[in-house]
Amino acid sequence: MRNCVGFVVLAFVVLNPVTLQAANRCPSDFSVEHRLDAEQKASLNLNARERAAIEDLKYATMPPIRDRYDKKEIDRDEYNRLTDLRDHALSCIDADNNLKDQQAYYTEQLKLIDAGCSKGPVDKMYVGWLKEGEARKAKACAKADLEYLSGMIRQLKEIQADKLAKEEKSTPAVKAADASQRQSQFCEKIRSVSSEAATLFAAITKEKKEQWFIEPGTLGSKGVKISDLAAIDEYVTPVTLSQDFLSTSAVCAIEMGTDKDITLRIVPTYECDWKYDKTTRRELEQRTDKLMNLVRGCFGTTAEAGDFNRHEFVGDGKVAVSGDLYFGEGKPSRIYLKIRKHTPTEDAACIHYGFQKKAEDKQLCMTRFR
Repeated sequence: MRNCVGFVVLAFVVLNPVTLQAANRCPSDFSVEHRLDAEQKASLNLNARERAAIEDLKYATMPPIRDRYDKKEIDRDEYNRLTDLRDHALSCIDADNNLKDQQAYYTEQLKLIDAGCSKGPVDKMYVGWLKEGEARKAKACAKADLEYLSGMIRQLKEIQADKLAKEEKSTPAVKAADASQRQSQFCEKIRSVSSEAATLFAAITKEKKEQWFIEPGTLGSKGVKISDLAAIDEYVTPVTLSQDFLSTSAVCAIEMGTDKDITLRIVPTYECDWKYDKTTRRELEQRTDKLMNLVRGCFGTTAEAGDFNRHEFVGDGKVAVSGDLYFGEGKPSRIYLKIRKHTPTEDAACIHYGFQKKAEDKQLCMTRFR
């Protein structure tokens, strides 16, 4: 499943009911929402890169202290003092990094309100995350020695600069239908799944999965289910996809929105994920492009439908197909594919209902879920 918090943010900002005055200021083509979502993703990605550098910093700063102790250059008391300085500095740096994530979500909400694409105030969930992050940073940094912390930050910047110099740059998506497997089992499954979209995948939807965002028992909590956080339930499906060049097995499921607000509820969607413990950006992009172009080749006709995802098109005028990737900078990464019923008229009715609350818009909007 894609990052649920990010999905909740996007769903909220795209379809949140606002006043008619705000609607007049907010373009109906979602250009503002997509731009701000892209800005948020860029900010989160930059922060993830810093987080990777922080992990390198942790591994780089302990061996020198340990070596000095092993060589008897320092005694046990000095060893403990230096490790305490290091630990407090790292806790402060970690807390600052965590706060930047919370600030990214909160800032997007402020900008949406300012653009008239959402009504204020900022949801209490984002306010709570921000306050929690600020309190954690204040507490952690209060224990840090400023001189030692400054040295650690300089070292962190050097690690980031080195990683940036070696970083692979993203390449443009290659979008060209590959019909070489049109008669294969893979394409038969793609077409079969696509035909089920009209009935919201009822025939290939089995038991519900129990997915946890926070596992029960974590820090003494009862746990938090993903379905409670994101208003999305996930169901087992017997239909899975495979391609040898992807070098890993797919995890496929049917996603169903559960939000009581129909303007926020996602339509049933068939989704497959391919996960990698470690890969390169170039390899991940090449695999994603090859996969999605094979999917394109399974249909008689395709029409490009935007660039919010790396690949996004309509197949045979009936299904909306999208595919993208998440590159973890040498950490766990993934490729994902989504197929759902193509309902542009109904989608527009949902947006209009959110703005104006007309009964005819609600009735048409509800057909997305039947």
